[in-house]
This record gives sequence, C-alpha cells and structure tokens, in this order.
Amino acid sequence: TQSTWVSTMIGPYQIFRQLIEQGVHSSPPQLRLQACIHHCVPVFAAIDQLVACGTPVKRVRATLCPLFNEILRNLSSSNPFSTVVSKSINGIVTPWEHLNGLWSGSRILLLARYCGLQLEYSEAKVESFVTNSSDLSSLKTFDAEFENRRLAAEKNGKILCYVSTADIAQRKVEIKLEEVETNNALASEGLTVKLYTNKSKPTMVIHGDYQNELDFSIGVTSCVWQLSH
Repeated sequence: TQSTWVSTMIGPYQIFRQLIEQGVHSSPPQLRLQACIHHCVPVFAAIDQLVACGTPVKRVRATLCPLFNEILRNLSSSNPFSTVVSKSINGIVTPWEHLNGLWSGSRILLLARYCGLQLEYSEAKVESFVTNSSDLSSLKTFDAEFENRRLAAEKNGKILCYVSTADIAQRKVEIKLEEVETNNALASEGLTVKLYTNKSKPTMVIHGDYQNELDFSIGVTSCVWQLSH
C-alpha cells in the first residue's frame, strides 16, 4: 500500500537496504515495480547506467511533488495560497503529505539512499507548511507569506518551486521553496529530476508528464527489469 511504501522509504536505512536486496533478487523486482508507480524508477535506471560508466551520481535536484508545484504556479494576487490549495486538493486522500514535505521527502530520500547516502529521514531539512489534516483549516495563515515570496520571485524574473536536493558528498537532503529561472527544467510542469556526477551542470535530466504519470513510469519498466537481472 502507499502508506507502507512511504513508511518504508522514510524508515531506518538498514530496513531499506534489506528491501532493496529482496527487490533486486525477486522476479519481477517488487520494490522497484512498486516505486515505479511513485515516479522514481526511471531515475533508478539512469543511476545504474551512470555507475556502470564509472560516473556515480554526486547530487540530485528534483521536483517530486507536481501537485504542490501546480499550486505554486496558480498563485496570484486574486488567488491566494489557501484558495488555490482548497481547489487543488479536491479528491486527494492525504493532501497534507504534499504540503508537509513527506511526499517529496520520501522520494528524494529513496534516491539519495540508492546513490549510497546512508541517511535517516530525521536528518533531512524539510520546509513544511502543514503537519496533518487538521492544519488544512488554517491555510489562510500562509497567504501573506506565499504572496510575498511569489512577488519577490516575480521581481527577480523567476517562479517559486518546491525543490528537493540530495547532496551525496555533503550528506545533505533538503526540501524547500526556491526561486527558479523560468527556463529551468525544474520550473516545467510534471516530474523533473536532474542527476549530477562530477560536473556543475546536470549530466542527465529526466522529465515526465504530470497528467500521465503511470504511462511515464511503465514505459521504462522493462529497462529497469533488465538492469535488475
């Protein structure tokens, strides 16, 4: 289940390693197939290929919560944060996970761990805006902050994005609001992951359609299975 998957990804590192080993040697690799539904498997394949070429991933930059970034794109002076969120979360079972960093955090931690970073979720630095469902009624308290940050980004010719960063060398994982250039891949709609090896510019950029997440993931599953075996 999704709750089991999330709790596994943010759980103790040793349990994560055991499940990875079980997943790699199962047929098909269940952990990777399950993660595929949650958007991260295409990055697994890319990481494996980079490592095979002798260039392990040193840093990951990503937008792993399309819902939150869609909310940020829809902000305006006439559409404050609380209003946009209320419209956007209709039908979402656990909307607070998108706003408290858990959705993005579990996925960037998974990628960081897969790249070799032995880190616990409690060590990640997460900019959170709600804790649980009860906080959704107090979203208006964030309206002024988000409007000020939106205007500041606009003044700089940028837009706000909820960005996840894993620095393998520095042993850091951080999820926060950032001002991003409009032509940056992270500013595009959907799921975007940048993989860095030993260069200042990303070695590889992976992007998937937010409205077609399942097809995006399934399209690369055969490649992942081949690498796993």
